[in-house]
Amino acid sequence: MTVSLRGATKSLYELSLGVTHGYHGDGIYVTNPSPDPVTGQARPEITIVIADSFTHRFWEAEQGSLEIAESGQSGTASAAMRATSGPQGPGSGGAFRLDGPWKCG
Repeated sequence: MTVSLRGATKSLYELSLGVTHGYHGDGIYVTNPSPDPVTGQARPEITIVIADSFTHRFWEAEQGSLEIAESGQSGTASAAMRATSGPQGPGSGGAFRLDGPWKCG
């Protein structure tokens, strides 16, 4: 799912929420699950990425969760976001907390 937001700076922000492994319907998915008991590898269940179309800055969830409800039509996203590319100077918004509801249509 991708949501476009217009910020006070006239930048267009795109929020992308994705389930990358193990979609099983409504529930809570996490960015950093416990390691698989067989392989010992942890595979992120979700991705949360925010892109700024004006400055070309990108942030991704370092740690967080995505709650999916109503057959994928709504839920909440909560994550510690960190800058991954783009301008990283002082005051450039390197890290922040994303926390709130989302809804399709």
